[in-house]
Amino acid sequence: MSTWQIQLGPSWQRFATAAPHIEFLGTAQQQAQIGALGLREDGQFVLVNGAHETELSRHPILRALRKTSGGGKFARRHAALHRRADAETVPPAQPIAAMAAPVVIVKRRRRVIDASPRRDGPRSAT
Repeated sequence: MSTWQIQLGPSWQRFATAAPHIEFLGTAQQQAQIGALGLREDGQFVLVNGAHETELSRHPILRALRKTSGGGKFARRHAALHRRADAETVPPAQPIAAMAAPVVIVKRRRRVIDASPRRDGPRSAT
C-alpha cells in the first residue's frame, strides 16, 4: 500500500469549494487518487473532489501529516481532540453490583405420553 502525500495550504481550492461543515487543510494524493483534504465537524478526514466526499482512514492521514512540514502540530492537536471526544462519548463502566440481574426464561415443552398399548401391532411397509 502506498502512502499519502499531503500538501498543506490553499491548493485545495482546485478540487472543491468552501463548505460550512468541512475545514480544508490542503491536498492529498495516493497514486491516482487526488483531491482536497478536509476535516469534517465529526472529526472524520475526507477527500473531496467536486461534490463527492470520500471518507479516509484516520491513521494513515495522521502519519502523513506528521511527515509534512507544519502538519505535525496539527496532527498532535487532532489526536488530542479525538481522544478527548472519545472519552466524552464512552459511558463510564458500571460496577457489577449496579448491573441488572440476568433474566432467565424457562420454556416448558409439551410432551404427550401415550400409555395405552397399540392394538393394530407394528405397521408393515406395503
